[in-house]
This record gives sequence, C-alpha cells and structure tokens, in this order.
Amino acid sequence: MKDNTHRMDEKLDGINDKIDQTALDTELHHETLIKLMPTP
Repeated sequence: MKDNTHRMDEKLDGINDKIDQTALDTELHHETLIKLMPTP
C-alpha cells in the first residue's frame, strides 16, 4: 500500500509541475498582451 501511495504522489507532483508551467506561460502571455495594447 505504501508503494502505491508513493506512486500517486509522483503522479500528483507531475501534474503540479504541469499546472505551474501553464500558469507561468499564461502569466507571461498576459504581460506580453498588456505591453502590446495601446494605452488610452
């Protein structure tokens, strides 16, 4: 059972890494859009 839990933790870590990367990409994209937008 302990081995199974360890494997689940590894999967969750992988998912968290993907989410972090996606959040970072979104943030960078958002900043770029703001820079490109003409300021009123």
